[in-house]
Amino acid sequence: MRQSTSNCEGRVLIEQAIEQPLDPQRLATGVRNEEEALEIYFLSCAAIDIDHFMERSYLNALGDALKIPQDVRDGIERDLEQQKRTLAE
Repeated sequence: MRQSTSNCEGRVLIEQAIEQPLDPQRLATGVRNEEEALEIYFLSCAAIDIDHFMERSYLNALGDALKIPQDVRDGIERDLEQQKRTLAE
């Protein structure tokens, strides 16, 4: 019975998290160092196909919140694009 309640509570928490809009400022709050910031930005870029202004806006806000210089962001995005092209060949 207790495990069933825990599973239900866990599902509710996950559903609530999924329903919330992504907040780059909130995400950046928990970042402890530059390495973590770069990893979060890299993973976000890898997960997003930047083909809509909302995606670009999110990544811009995330990069700003993580205090990643624009040239570094551009390099990350170029590297990922190259990797995607290589995988597609």
